[in-house]
Amino acid sequence: MEKTSSGGFVARFYKLSIKSDGHFVRKNSMNRNHPEEEGSVPLAALEKLNRAIMAAKMTIWKVRYASGNCNDCVRTTFRLEVCGKDGKWVRYSGNWDLPLPLPADMEAVLAAMEF
Repeated sequence: MEKTSSGGFVARFYKLSIKSDGHFVRKNSMNRNHPEEEGSVPLAALEKLNRAIMAAKMTIWKVRYASGNCNDCVRTTFRLEVCGKDGKWVRYSGNWDLPLPLPADMEAVLAAMEF
């Protein structure tokens, strides 16, 4: 799973990558003291994230959520790859430029990434 945001009036870059074992790497150009952080997602947060992922209906998410023309916006890209118990992979990759209403199950996954 990966969430990346970049751009805007003040150039910035934020990236959070989480593996299924809970290991994460977070890069944030706005945090000059600690531009890169790495560690393990707390167990309760990892369980919440896994529940949100398992409840998500990724196959109906759009590739692009947009409301029109936007200059100097922050673009957010989200990529999620999930391997089911049957061994089949479901992959999603999409992006948006503005804070738009996103599907509730996608919002739940994104919210669970905040720990």
